[in-house]
Amino acid sequence: MKKWIGGTIAGILFLVAGIPPARSADWKKAVDLYRRGKYIEAAMEAKAWLDMNKPDWAEGLTFLGQCYLRAGKYNEALVELDKSVRVDPEQAKPYLFMGEVYTAQKKYSEALKQYLKAEQKADKPEEKKYLPLVYEKAGDAAMALKSYGDAAAYYQKATRLNSKRDAVWYKLGITYYTARDFDNALPAFESAFNLAPKNKNYGLYYLKSLTYAKQYD
Repeated sequence: MKKWIGGTIAGILFLVAGIPPARSADWKKAVDLYRRGKYIEAAMEAKAWLDMNKPDWAEGLTFLGQCYLRAGKYNEALVELDKSVRVDPEQAKPYLFMGEVYTAQKKYSEALKQYLKAEQKADKPEEKKYLPLVYEKAGDAAMALKSYGDAAAYYQKATRLNSKRDAVWYKLGITYYTARDFDNALPAFESAFNLAPKNKNYGLYYLKSLTYAKQYD
């Protein structure tokens, strides 16, 4: 289970917006470096641009913190994300990324607090799309804390918002399976298996749950 608790999910990219046209190419360079997985280089470009142009641009600071997060520079990430929320405390993304930082540091209680802040702040349409991930991450943190009931509740919220992510159904099944609640584990593993039938782990736990639920046929 350690390999999925606290893992990052690729594909969350910062949108290029609100940039003065004369200098937008410089910022786009930072975003392009990020997309190519060159996180330190992206952070250097972003920081240089912010220092020279908009040091109090909340979304830019969030992106900078995100670059440091992906590079494993956790202290630097927290510094920039903290700056971002002090400029604009109504954002959701900085709290999501702070949660990821604390998860990577195995500070799961603090991570969970940040994910719940992200949930509270995600009231704008452009930020509500992050809620399935926020709930999944919250479930991961709760699972690491062995709060299986809370973990199940967060994963359920994630599946209600995005029923097509097989990994969340699997995690939901694991919470019930660990708590020996096989009747609830079974439909979760079944959903994961139906979405990704080639995943042997999903099939294995699906079969185990069928057996424990005495559905021998």
